[in-house]
Amino acid sequence: MIFIVYLNFQILIKFVLTTFFMISIIILFIYFVLFYVYIRSWNKINSLEIKRYTKSVSVIIACRNEDQNILKLISCLKKQNFDKKKLELIFINDHSEDKTLELLEKSQKNCSYLEVINLKDSITGKKNAIREGIKAAAGDIILCTDADCEMGERWIETIIKYFEDPNCRFISAPVMLNEENNLFSKYQQLELLSLVLTSAAAIGLNKPTLCNGANIAFRRKDYLKINQKDFEKFTTDDLSLLHYFKDKFKNCIFFIKDIEAIVSTDKHESLESYFSQKMRWISSSRYFTDSHTILISLLVYLVNIIFFYSVLQIIYSFIFVLDLFTSSYYLLIIAIKVFIDFLFLNTRLDFFNKENLLKYLFPFAVIHSIITVVIVPLSFIIPLQWKGRKL
Repeated sequence: MIFIVYLNFQILIKFVLTTFFMISIIILFIYFVLFYVYIRSWNKINSLEIKRYTKSVSVIIACRNEDQNILKLISCLKKQNFDKKKLELIFINDHSEDKTLELLEKSQKNCSYLEVINLKDSITGKKNAIREGIKAAAGDIILCTDADCEMGERWIETIIKYFEDPNCRFISAPVMLNEENNLFSKYQQLELLSLVLTSAAAIGLNKPTLCNGANIAFRRKDYLKINQKDFEKFTTDDLSLLHYFKDKFKNCIFFIKDIEAIVSTDKHESLESYFSQKMRWISSSRYFTDSHTILISLLVYLVNIIFFYSVLQIIYSFIFVLDLFTSSYYLLIIAIKVFIDFLFLNTRLDFFNKENLLKYLFPFAVIHSIITVVIVPLSFIIPLQWKGRKL
């Protein structure tokens, strides 16, 4: 009797293992198809050769407690290779508690095209700050970046030329981290570049999913058509705007595949800061209704669950069971997932001159899967804060 029960239990275990393996292979096949399509899409994105720059530009920067970064950004913007008669820099101070406003007002005295807006007590938050800045702007084209960013001298002229195409209404441009020689920095760099590359590929397919508010641009007249009811539904300053343009206009979103368009920013110095930002991003996604974005997010999350579970099973098997046959199933799953990621990143990281990050792909994939599996449910449970404010 005991033998029969044991035998049935073994059969059940093998059935569960086989079912898990088959489902995993199906999900990984879909994952492979997605990234194969993304590879083709990225390869088809070309930089624009138009050399006309006829539009006026307003650069909008919402800032709160950025006295360590603001002068560096102002210096970058003043060095732009662009007609200053067609340029205005609008900084919106979101109730800073440090010397940000003082530094801005001092800089304003030495720059005729720099304007400072100090938000009223009744207005708070980045999306509202940006809206106030755009209302005050005069430029045909709005460029948005963050107060802790830096860019090259041709940033504005590289982006604005795309708006000579009447079909272009929204631009997402690349963002990367400043180089630092430590593993935490390299992990963040690879994670961010992976997001930038997949986001760019999705835009190339006219199926945009993500963008980074540190480097976006759009036409002012289009933004001002957003009514207050629609604006109140925005949960972020960047992704909500991206999906608004996606819904309102057909094939209007472009990605700029040009190193001159890159904006760089600093990495998170602490794990607390890093996790806090990830949880804010994930938490805001609960309000998205775009089916394509939801399905892609779900697929990626499932792949990370499968990968994480397989890693755990490998560790358990080698420590306690020593079942090489069972381990081979999980090793295959791990190998397939890492291979797909490598295939996608292999020749695309050279755009950023970051091919050296590939040697960290496997350990970083393990870490990323652990973080993703754990942080997604937590982001919907734990109350979030940003710069001293509850979200």
